[in-house]
Amino acid sequence: MIPTLRILGAMTIFSLAWPPRLYAQVGADIARNTAPTIRPSDWAGAIRSGEPRRWTAVLEAMGHASALPEAALNSVAGLLRDTAADVRLRAVLALGAAGPKAAATAPALASLLDDPDTWLRMETAFALGAVNGLRDPNVLRAVFRTAVRDTSRRVLNFLHQSLNQLAGGPISIGDAFSREIRDALASGQPTATRLWALKVASHTAVSWTATEFPALLRDADPGVRYATMYALAALRPPLPGARAVIERLQFDSVKRVRDGVPRALGALATGPASLCSHRGSPGPTPLHVAVDTSFASLRGDGRGPYQHGTEQVRTLRSSAFNLFLSWADGGSLAPISVDTTRPVVSRALVFDFSKPVLSSGAHALGVVRDSAAVLHFFWMWDPGRRVVWTFDDLPVGGRGSSDRVQFDLSIAGRAYMLQFGPWVLGDCKEPYAFGARLGGDGTTRVQIERLAQDEYRIWAPAGSAARLWDYGDPQRPRDLGLYLFSFGLRLAGAR
Repeated sequence: MIPTLRILGAMTIFSLAWPPRLYAQVGADIARNTAPTIRPSDWAGAIRSGEPRRWTAVLEAMGHASALPEAALNSVAGLLRDTAADVRLRAVLALGAAGPKAAATAPALASLLDDPDTWLRMETAFALGAVNGLRDPNVLRAVFRTAVRDTSRRVLNFLHQSLNQLAGGPISIGDAFSREIRDALASGQPTATRLWALKVASHTAVSWTATEFPALLRDADPGVRYATMYALAALRPPLPGARAVIERLQFDSVKRVRDGVPRALGALATGPASLCSHRGSPGPTPLHVAVDTSFASLRGDGRGPYQHGTEQVRTLRSSAFNLFLSWADGGSLAPISVDTTRPVVSRALVFDFSKPVLSSGAHALGVVRDSAAVLHFFWMWDPGRRVVWTFDDLPVGGRGSSDRVQFDLSIAGRAYMLQFGPWVLGDCKEPYAFGARLGGDGTTRVQIERLAQDEYRIWAPAGSAARLWDYGDPQRPRDLGLYLFSFGLRLAGAR
């Protein structure tokens, strides 16, 4: 869950002049409300109009509210029949943001799996998973039929994600649907059809999986053998003897199949991992990152914007925006070109921890300069706690509040994390959280605004609070309390 950034200022970099308007009227911008208040009776109108700020407010109201009024849900579902494709699309997005509370709209959503608009089909496939709508056997059947005939890679990818996020026990299906899936598993069928049949069958209560799945582990197609061991591991309750038949694939003739055995056995023992699902990642567009000097707690090093590939700075854009400084651990990030004819300059950020919230147990730590910091910026986490919305989902002209901003930094060689917002590391059971979970109690949501296609403003105004964690032992993070922390950043692509 990491992305790409660039920032701008009124200066010239590689002969690119950044317009001075970027820092104009900062105070006035911050003083404006982040989004209008949307009453239940207004939601359908806001969705139909598509006005960016009202539309952002609709998504956040649905995504952050503890209860969505039935009247609003019904009026939004009615827009799925609108004659305008863009209105239908926004209705699908809104219902997906509403999460499982919108499960009753699944049949209406499923009717759009045949829509001629590819983007709409893709979002419908994702929304069905977000609302947990695939527990309806008729909806599950519609998804299966779509999966075996649709040729759009993105539609199929979102159908795959929705099936992976299917919550609850085995689903009871009728005899006709059961025969349809079983027939699709026959060796004469295309491989893709057989793989989708395996995935769907693993979520059902059909009895024939007890004999069919072990037999498919000996199939001539290695792709079918590979998919079958995961389908077998996903069955609940587990089949007797499942471990023994999966272990036999340690001696398979295909390396990919052999390599998958340990993970399949892990899934068999613990059940499929319930990780958060991502709505997709935008293209790898680097963004310059500039620090706004009018804010107090985060400052730059005086060398101007931070740019991917320059002075060993890296940026990555995926489900979040991320900035890696010169000495940060970039993990599997793509290599960057380094000019070896010039001395390497270590870029840094300056963090001011001189304003602790004493009632939280925090203590003043002074000012810290770090050349290994990593900044992560997300937008929204859906109420079902399973779907991550990216900055690219925020419409141009829209403004919202981030559910999670995380700064990784080091103090005297020890790892720390500064957390803004309620969604924290560990909520998605990320493997790199090592089973631990941080906390965001008492913190402030950071504000974000999309100014243009590749131009954003991110800020935490004066009085914002973040929680600092000692992350020297990742399995046992230690809460150090709250700090008043304000900052402002500008992100923008090259012009």
